[in-house]
Amino acid sequence: MKQYLTKQNRKTVDFILLEADDKFVRHSSGKVGKSGITNSTLNAGSHDKAIEEVKLQVQNLIDSGFVITESPKNLTTNDVVFDKAKWHVNDDFPSDLDQHQSYVHSGLFICWLIDKGFIDDDFKTENLDGINLLTSRQVAPSQFYVDYLDGVFNAEGLTLIAIKFTTDYFDFEKGNYVTDYLATLDPSDSLPSLFHVADTWGNYDKLKLVINKRFTEWKQTDTKE
Repeated sequence: MKQYLTKQNRKTVDFILLEADDKFVRHSSGKVGKSGITNSTLNAGSHDKAIEEVKLQVQNLIDSGFVITESPKNLTTNDVVFDKAKWHVNDDFPSDLDQHQSYVHSGLFICWLIDKGFIDDDFKTENLDGINLLTSRQVAPSQFYVDYLDGVFNAEGLTLIAIKFTTDYFDFEKGNYVTDYLATLDPSDSLPSLFHVADTWGNYDKLKLVINKRFTEWKQTDTKE
């Protein structure tokens, strides 16, 4: 469920976008045509309660002068960037490797997100050809990240639950993804670096089992909070 509302001021127009996704309610607000968007996420406890919360907030906004309008197709509210391939192509990047290897660690995780269906309908429609190539395994697991995301892994196109899980699990400093990635795909610690992991479906199939387990554990913990 998604509702986009606007309010005309003397010189500017305020907008608020409310989205119910699973048990989460995402609130995005800003000025139409201006940079700077504020995002917040509420755990409503269940999908039904999330929908009820959106309806309540919409009514409160209408009472304060907002009106429901059609959401602009080019509206981007998810400004969180999780990784960029170019961040890793520096003096520390192995000189003997093809730069494609800088995409692999994030590319495999993005492949898992798509595989699980943790993308919104608009993103799926806009990138359908690439998604079909990926899910039919006609390309390597990281190729979608290369060809369709230009090596930028951000929150755009992800569902709210995907954003929250990625924020907690994928984070290089606080999350466990890199640890799980290496423990699964380089268990003997024989590879020279993180970037030497091969971009293969065999590796993806090993890794997805671990991510699936972590996601299940995360959902159980998140439910208790």
